[in-house]
Amino acid sequence: MNKRGAELTLNTIIIAALVLLLLVVLVMIIVGFFGDTVPQFGNFVTCQGRGGQCYQQCQVGEQKLWRFGGCGGEDYLGADYCCIPPENPA
Repeated sequence: MNKRGAELTLNTIIIAALVLLLLVVLVMIIVGFFGDTVPQFGNFVTCQGRGGQCYQQCQVGEQKLWRFGGCGGEDYLGADYCCIPPENPA
């Protein structure tokens, strides 16, 4: 019997491990794990880092993100929306 087709090569295992590591790092960035240690990553996951403020209601034309970047949490009770003003106000 030829068992070559059922074996994993060392290269395949190494590539799979690298891809898995990359996915773990991306998930950590998205959920804000690095927000405290690397401020540039925190800017992506906080409302203020994206140029917004936490409010109960957003103004017309503002991007409205529900409970994003800390809004609605302990520090912003009742302010559930991250309101990001447009980049080029009309």
